[in-house]
Amino acid sequence: MATTSFQEDPFWMSKMKYQFEMLFGRDEKSGRGDPLCVQTTDMKRHLWGALHHNADDNKDKALSLSEWCSFWDDFAVQYNKRNYIPYWFKEFMAVTFYIMDKDGDELIDASDFASYYNETHKLPLDIVEAAFKKISAAFKKTSETAEFLRAATERKSKGPRKPARPSARKTTPKLFRPTLDEEPGIDPEQFKEMMIGFTVSKDMEHPGNILGEMMVNGRKV
Repeated sequence: MATTSFQEDPFWMSKMKYQFEMLFGRDEKSGRGDPLCVQTTDMKRHLWGALHHNADDNKDKALSLSEWCSFWDDFAVQYNKRNYIPYWFKEFMAVTFYIMDKDGDELIDASDFASYYNETHKLPLDIVEAAFKKISAAFKKTSETAEFLRAATERKSKGPRKPARPSARKTTPKLFRPTLDEEPGIDPEQFKEMMIGFTVSKDMEHPGNILGEMMVNGRKV
């Protein structure tokens, strides 16, 4: 497996250790025959198959933290080279999103996020809530930048606009201070970006690293 600077990064290693300790140590939901339970079991089996084939270097059918970190280090290298996402990781992201999206509205809102990371991962609620706000704000900023660039491209292609007529009616700007529940939710594509960034991004403002910071700091409390 390739050796990169990822394993030299203490924060990245802390994220991988957290993931290592959490992933196989609990059941997401109980209930034999439940479709979600079956899906989760299948996902874990496929993930373990990939880990056993690619990460278990000494073939002892056990996975050490060192092997786990080398496996994700190699994943990051392959992704950064060719944006390659293996099937088992797509399945992992899809099942995790499905587990977190309790009401099935294709959006992880503040309540979904807090329920999963506070109740299931046992992370402090204040840290979880603060992380959701930061993640939501990061995605909002990205969306606004993309919309600005799209609109600028459209304006350029259409040529200069005619000046608008002045309006006689005065308008009062609205002041809006969203509560936690009013923060924009995380959609499936944003969730995918966050989960991939958790492993491959070194930008501390990336939603994936905001998530990682929540996990690492939450475990210290």
